[in-house]
Amino acid sequence: MCAHRAKYGLTYIERDTEQATGNTSLFVAFLLAQKRLKNQQEVREMRRLFFAAFLLFLMTVEAVAGIKDTQLTIYSQNLALVKQTREFVLKKGENKLSFTGISPQFDPTSVVIRSLAAPEKLTVLEQYYQYDLVSSAKILERYLGKQVQVYSKGGWFCQGKLLSFSTEDLVLETKEGELRIIRTAQITRIQLARMPAGLVTRPTLKTLLACPEAGRHQIELVYLTQGLNWHAEYQAVEDKDGNSMEFSCQVSIDNRSGVSYQNARLRLVAGQIHRAGREYHPSPMARTMALEKALPQFTEESLFEYHIYTLDRQTTIENNQSKQMPLFSNISTRVNKIYSYDATEDEKHVKVRLKFKNIKRQGLGMPLPAGKVRIFKKEADGGIELVGEDRITHTPIGEEVKLTVGNAFDLVAERSLLEHRRISRTVSEEKIQIRLRNRKEEAVTVLVTEHLSGDWEILESSHDYSKKDAYTVEFKIPVEKGKESTVEYKVRYH
Repeated sequence: MCAHRAKYGLTYIERDTEQATGNTSLFVAFLLAQKRLKNQQEVREMRRLFFAAFLLFLMTVEAVAGIKDTQLTIYSQNLALVKQTREFVLKKGENKLSFTGISPQFDPTSVVIRSLAAPEKLTVLEQYYQYDLVSSAKILERYLGKQVQVYSKGGWFCQGKLLSFSTEDLVLETKEGELRIIRTAQITRIQLARMPAGLVTRPTLKTLLACPEAGRHQIELVYLTQGLNWHAEYQAVEDKDGNSMEFSCQVSIDNRSGVSYQNARLRLVAGQIHRAGREYHPSPMARTMALEKALPQFTEESLFEYHIYTLDRQTTIENNQSKQMPLFSNISTRVNKIYSYDATEDEKHVKVRLKFKNIKRQGLGMPLPAGKVRIFKKEADGGIELVGEDRITHTPIGEEVKLTVGNAFDLVAERSLLEHRRISRTVSEEKIQIRLRNRKEEAVTVLVTEHLSGDWEILESSHDYSKKDAYTVEFKIPVEKGKESTVEYKVRYH
């Protein structure tokens, strides 16, 4: 085929059916090539080659153009459920169907094929995935032990049986029994008799169906694939007073599955599904709830023990593309700033955290998918500056959210072990001192967290404390501006 193209001036024919828009370029190439032909025999040969290529083009276009509808359900676990509807005219009896344009990362064992109109009238007898793609190495591999023609620089030509090949050289055995080792750097062309069987230009799912009567069917193809992921990204803008913030969320969808999804109905699942032994297929049981103050794009539903966000329009997700879309925007909620010190986290610094509740009366009250939160501070002139980043986990309605912003520059903490005394083999005492210095222009309260092990008893303390759990106590220590506060307590371990 390549030799004929060179001879007749056909240098290139577009056969990428997912991007081709029509047949005009193919006819133009044919007509321009025909004008350069010298005799009728060449014209007839050219027409034969053209119509063979044209029929192959039409057959390939039909397979891809048959996609009528695509639904894409993406999980935050490098996993997606793809549902595609294609139209086929089936004959009575056995039918062989080919599905192209599917993800090369799909799980062949997860495939479900059914007729939407009459599922009981369609039986899948067998299916297989053909992914041995055409390449020069694959072609030569199938020609080992067969005749090939090799052309090299300077017009040199050799024909013989291909014994081996590598990136460095080819080894041929001529009909006289001579061995020829030809350096690949000297080769200009290798001519083969025909395309070897079993190779395809792109991954293809092939299936054998049994149909009791002829007719047109809407066939739904369902499969799981890797290479698709999504995550949430939040923007939190604290106001000048520090009492409230504007909370926004956008979702980022990353497609590395190997194919594009045109005009897809998109659904995003928040939550971790368990995958052990069987594949997961979402069920339709759901209650719908529009996100308050959200952009008119996504609708949130409860799906089994998870939450799903459905885009209310179709969208195209190209291969090797990262796409961002708003989930909700500019929701105002009350927020509390907390200064906290925990020596097990950082022995020298006081952390700054923002705390709020995911409840409706404070502006939120919706399931929040896990993701990164970028925290900004609004300035007096209305501008904003980044002050920190944190991550949240999947947060149900009614739960509390804490965001770590960073270290408080003007607050200093020091923790010291003042005394350690062994009372007996199983009993000991310690005296702990924590000094907090405030260099800010305002008074603050620092939440001091201490972790105690084993059986313990606080014998004396300079400040009141609360027992958070069996091994944790908390002190709320006020520190005046420009002043220092000191916490001391004695604990006995049994």
